[in-house]
Amino acid sequence: RFFFMAQYRAFIAGDAEAKLPKHLTFLGGLGAGLFSVLTTSPFDVVKTRMQSVEAKNYKGTFDCFRQILTHEGPLAFFNGALARSARVVPGQGIIFVSVDVVYDLISGFTAKKK
Repeated sequence: RFFFMAQYRAFIAGDAEAKLPKHLTFLGGLGAGLFSVLTTSPFDVVKTRMQSVEAKNYKGTFDCFRQILTHEGPLAFFNGALARSARVVPGQGIIFVSVDVVYDLISGFTAKKK
């Protein structure tokens, strides 16, 4: 998520540490959340299968990956990704904006003390 956000800031403002307006930070957070879901979904599917009663059908984690790929195809690794996206994507937008707001408050408070 932070890697995505740094690349997003570099793309938008030319600097990975640049301060962006809140609406652009929110959009970047949404993108970071989507990136996170898409990159971790295959692992989440395997983890869920290995924790379920279906786990007895697999010899281990790599066997689970193999069986899903060969029997269900690569799109099976994204089962449930839409539901996860509905939770994670907006949450990341809110988190990144919240971090900026808190940072601004702390910076303003410490600047007044000096």
